[in-house]
Amino acid sequence: DASPTELLARTLDTDRRIERGDETRLFDELMRASTSKDSGALGITATLDALWMGDVQTLIVADALRLSGVECSNCGPLDASSPSRCPACQSLTRETHDLVHRAMARTREQGGRVEVFHGDLGRRLMQNAKGLAALLRFKAPLVETHVGGPRAESWRH
Repeated sequence: DASPTELLARTLDTDRRIERGDETRLFDELMRASTSKDSGALGITATLDALWMGDVQTLIVADALRLSGVECSNCGPLDASSPSRCPACQSLTRETHDLVHRAMARTREQGGRVEVFHGDLGRRLMQNAKGLAALLRFKAPLVETHVGGPRAESWRH
């Protein structure tokens, strides 16, 4: 007996509840993965390093996150600290006004998926991870930082 408008409203409400539940489960999985210190990256630097290594299975972004930075024109890492030269290869970097969207595109290019958290989960992600985190494909390596290489130890929070 419901009108099409009422059916649509009920369907959208159900869809939102399901999506919030999925996001909550994903957030909990991210917190467990980062606590185990081997399959999750929390924070901007750790997540961008994992992305450079091709290790991001799921990039998780707070909808409020706005970042600018640079991208190496030679070997590709993204960096929010905006060095003029790439720490890995010393090539010049180029400015990226929307580092978040560049990271999202890079994740998809590497076959990963992107989840954007809104509302309370977005705020929690901003508090716990400065708005950027990832579930990783592989366990983080047990390596020390070396000159010209990724900051792999930064994954281990």
